Amino acid sequence: MRSAHLAIGVLVLAAMALTVSGLAAAVNDTLSPGEVLTKQINVDEGDWIDYSWDSSADLTFVLRDPNNVVRETSISSSDWGLYTALMDGTYTLTWTNTQTTDVTIDYEATRVPLGGGEGLFEDIWQSILIAVVIIAIIIVVIIVLVVYVLAKDKKPAAPQYAPPPMQAVPMGPAPTNCPTCGVPLDPAGAFCQKCGARIR
Repeated sequence: MRSAHLAIGVLVLAAMALTVSGLAAAVNDTLSPGEVLTKQINVDEGDWIDYSWDSSADLTFVLRDPNNVVRETSISSSDWGLYTALMDGTYTLTWTNTQTTDVTIDYEATRVPLGGGEGLFEDIWQSILIAVVIIAIIIVVIIVLVVYVLAKDKKPAAPQYAPPPMQAVPMGPAPTNCPTCGVPLDPAGAFCQKCGARIR
């Protein structure tokens, strides 16, 4: 039972981690002088926009809302932020190379669903429900297998053949004269006293 609880906990944590991260992965890019890198994220009001980057030189970063209003800006070679969306729609993130040389950048930008639509808590409950259903199926399969094995082990044993008990055959009265030579016999003897023939 303890291992089942541990499995449930691991599944729930994994589901939460995947939901929150949005399966974001760092993207590598190189910006030539004056080049602009653009990333667009569609969010619901109340969602977070999680972004970060590391670059070989300073870049100008701007985050604009669906109305093209600047909401965040910075000039840095390394930064991160968590912006709460004030409205539904597509937000635009840009990094501009104002340097005279190429600049390499590793960046991540993803939606963290906390607002309307398929929010984080709805996603978590769906993940928990899926995990519970999977675990319930596994438990049912294990119970069926255990019952099958126990039933198989308790099959009645094949009946053992036992021979009928030996019955004593009554012996007739001992002869009084030797059947070979006719001499009278000793009632307690097993052989004839004269010819030696076996009497009993």
